[in-house]
Amino acid sequence: MPDPAPTGADARRSYPEAFWHAMATLPKHGAEPAQAGAALALWYEIAERGPSTPDIVISEGVKFSWFGPRYALDVEVMRDRRVAWYFRDSSLPLGQSEGTGDLDEPVERLPARFWECLALAGAERADAGNAPPVPGPSEG
Repeated sequence: MPDPAPTGADARRSYPEAFWHAMATLPKHGAEPAQAGAALALWYEIAERGPSTPDIVISEGVKFSWFGPRYALDVEVMRDRRVAWYFRDSSLPLGQSEGTGDLDEPVERLPARFWECLALAGAERADAGNAPPVPGPSEG
């Protein structure tokens, strides 16, 4: 039987040092300071659940993405600190997806379904072995 996924501080330690460096330097890559703080707070909440390392893209928002063979999940912290998320299960008919519009509170108001989708997409990507090294945020 495999060991359970790490949680809490153990989960945070399981991400590559380069990933944490990227998170600490978000403002140098175009994120507003308050937005970077909100993205980091959201990431700490996500890391408690131990998903695989996401891709990070910074454009209008700081976006964390997990793409696997079946599931795809994006969660984005916008400049005004609102959060939007999108989930797709490729086994469902085209055009059928889940997600939400923008929310006022980045972490506290994410619904339970978001966390369920994170568990699916984050675990699948880790199982598929396609979690790339994270040298720093992409600018997109």
